[in-house]
Amino acid sequence: MRRRNSRRPRRNPSLAVERGLEALRVLSKRTMNADPDRTYGMFGAALEVRAHRLVVGYHVTKSPEQVLAALKSNVDLAQARQTGDLGGGLYFSAAPQLWMGRSGHKSEYIQALPVELRPRFVEMIYAVNSKIESQGYLTRSEQGIVHRDLSRYAENDPGWMGVFNLLGQPFNLSWTNEDLFAYGLPSMRNPVVVESRISGVLFDYAGDRGALDALYDGAIEWWGERGMLRSLRADEELDWRKIVRHRDAEFVLTPSGRRRLRAYGRFSELVNEFARVHGVNGAFVSSSFSHDAQAVIFDSAAIRTFGKWRNPRPAPSQTRLWTAEVV
Repeated sequence: MRRRNSRRPRRNPSLAVERGLEALRVLSKRTMNADPDRTYGMFGAALEVRAHRLVVGYHVTKSPEQVLAALKSNVDLAQARQTGDLGGGLYFSAAPQLWMGRSGHKSEYIQALPVELRPRFVEMIYAVNSKIESQGYLTRSEQGIVHRDLSRYAENDPGWMGVFNLLGQPFNLSWTNEDLFAYGLPSMRNPVVVESRISGVLFDYAGDRGALDALYDGAIEWWGERGMLRSLRADEELDWRKIVRHRDAEFVLTPSGRRRLRAYGRFSELVNEFARVHGVNGAFVSSSFSHDAQAVIFDSAAIRTFGKWRNPRPAPSQTRLWTAEVV
């Protein structure tokens, strides 16, 4: 009897890349077919669609002049701002009030506040955030996290920087300059909300799970095929010896390397670059229990206006999605 060949079939990187491109089409379909009569929920408060398919987003910033300077000089937005939930780029939302608390001005205020004023600040936080103790808003364990981190901050204990996490989900602790004034605390500089018009193609980071898996696999293989992973070689977060192996003086991804890349802290940047090269201008995620609604633009041509400034090199109002050709 013939022995069955137990070797696994050889992986076809090019096929994975083509499937990744098809997944991008699926995940971008909603933005390609924006219907002004069905605007609510299309972007899940990440962006707003008005008449004539006009897409609008709001950027929360403490320094709008710096953002404008970057746009005028046509810099790589992914490099200009390298942090964010969806990777590097310029962030927008249709619900900017959700982002006022996460704007850097509050974290900077917390860090700069003199140690002797911290107990008074914590007293103010409890007074203006009654939701901390409200039944049903936070779980008991989450309430414990709030009490622990605020106590560490007030006493300047090691680990006090955990208080920064209380500005985001699910805690959303907030305060205003009026609150600070009432407790005799110094005021803070409030951020500015800038309206922008956006065009081009965006893909959904919270879309179909199967399409997202295909997109991630395609992006990994695309980077591996071109030897572009060499640029990540110096990143201490990656164990390079477990990501690739040598074959004929080339780098070849290992199966465990693919899994490690998915867990890589900057993995979204690899996915975004794959999307950008193939004609996509940005990404978005709808509002959910685990995500705040937001959109990231990594191609400056997709930003038609920023406040009163108009982009002299805008992307078309509606971009036809790329062909199947792999770049």
